[in-house]
Amino acid sequence: MFDTLTAPVTSGHAIRLKDGTPCRLRPIGRDDREAMLACFAGLSPESRWQRFFGAKPALTESDLAFLTSADGHDHIALGAFRLNAWGEEIEVLGAARCIRLGPGSDTSELAMAVIDAARGRGLGKALVKQLVVLARREGLRRFRYEVLTANKDMRALAVSLGGRVHGLDDGTLTYDYDFAEPQAEPADSLPPWLDPFAITRLAIDAWSASLHRLLNAAHWMTWPMAGDGPSQPAIRAR
Repeated sequence: MFDTLTAPVTSGHAIRLKDGTPCRLRPIGRDDREAMLACFAGLSPESRWQRFFGAKPALTESDLAFLTSADGHDHIALGAFRLNAWGEEIEVLGAARCIRLGPGSDTSELAMAVIDAARGRGLGKALVKQLVVLARREGLRRFRYEVLTANKDMRALAVSLGGRVHGLDDGTLTYDYDFAEPQAEPADSLPPWLDPFAITRLAIDAWSASLHRLLNAAHWMTWPMAGDGPSQPAIRAR
C-alpha cells in the first residue's frame, strides 16, 4: 500500500473488475517508485519466480529505474490502481509493459504482474487490452511473451487472448499475440445529424408540415361564397 494522492488523477482509463472494484489503468512514470515496490511486495515468492523466471527477494535500484523509465514509444508501461470513492489511487494491483524488440520492429516483448490478492478478477486481460491500444498508436502490431509451463494463470490468459505458441525451450513457452485490426464503423451507422440523406429527409418533412399548416389556416380564414349567408368574415375581429 502507498500513500493516497492529494488530488484525484484524471488521466488514464477507468475500469471495474469482475467484482466491481473501481480501478484506473494509467502510464507508469518516474514518480511511481513506491507503487512498483508495493506491487512487488504483493507477489508471493512463487509469483515472483514466475514473473522473473527465478528467485527474486527484492527489487534493486537498477530494477526500479528501469520499471519507471518507460518512454511511451519503445517502452510502454501501465499500472493498475484501485480507487476510493473520491477517485484517489489507494492501492496498486498490477502492472504490464511492452518493449520493442528492435529499432523499427512492430513486435514487442510483453511482461506483466498482478498481485496475488487481485488475481482471478479479469485485471490481467484488462491490462493487456489497454496496452494494445497504446502500443498500436506507436506502430506495434504484436506482443511476444515467454511463460513458464508451470504458470497456469498466464497460459490461460494467453489462450483467452488468442496467442499462439511458436516455441518451447527448457520449460518455457513462447507466445505471439497479433493485434486484431480495429473495426471500422459501417457507412450506414452515421448518426442522423451527420447523414446528409437524413438531413434532406428531415428538411422535406419540415417543409411539408409547414405547407400543410398554412393551407389549413387559409381554409378556415376564407370569406363565405355568394349565396352562403351574410357577407361577413368567418372569424370576427374584436
